[in-house]
Amino acid sequence: MLRNIYLAGVCCLVACGNWCVVLSMDKLVLELNRRRILLPHFNMALVPYHDPQFTMLDARLARYASTPNVIFTGDSRVQNAFNPEILAAGMGVDVQTFFTFGTGSQAISFAREVFIPHLLHKKMMPDTVVFGITPDWAINRDELRAKTI
Repeated sequence: MLRNIYLAGVCCLVACGNWCVVLSMDKLVLELNRRRILLPHFNMALVPYHDPQFTMLDARLARYASTPNVIFTGDSRVQNAFNPEILAAGMGVDVQTFFTFGTGSQAISFAREVFIPHLLHKKMMPDTVVFGITPDWAINRDELRAKTI
């Protein structure tokens, strides 16, 4: 029933383009989430920054006994490349020394504007934050395209 109400609201949004409807639907969705009726495992109050992946990683980080010394963050390459258990075993340290907070398509602006402030808000201040970037991130794509045309 609640999903039907939400979908009907979305259809209404598309049909009339009324900004008040957008705000009303947003408030409804957030309230249903706050009451744990809609997507109870995710904190939608922090959307657009807290997608399900971010929320799950944040919950996993919150279970650490203390702030990890090193937090890796970045895009899916970081997400798939840095395994805290393997790093810790290889270095002979506790697994909670490291934490990987990589999420798909994470950009530097996300780290600067969302991730670092989020850590500060949670009073998590690791010794080091390693941000992995895609190797071609610094390429001026417009200039490159102009040379190939």
